[in-house]
Amino acid sequence: MTPAASTTEAPETCPDCDGERQVLTAMVVGRGPRRRTVEQYAACLTCDGTGHTPDGGATS
Repeated sequence: MTPAASTTEAPETCPDCDGERQVLTAMVVGRGPRRRTVEQYAACLTCDGTGHTPDGGATS
């Protein structure tokens, strides 16, 4: 009999950053016709930049 292949499940990806470890943020600057939207990337605070679901996918 052959030993069963070990199956390891990959951790679930973070629902906020989809495993990308960063999220797009946007901020509106100015008023009226001079108003602009500034977009930039920031580290995902939900998963602390790991890209995986916090607490390994455990639910409370």
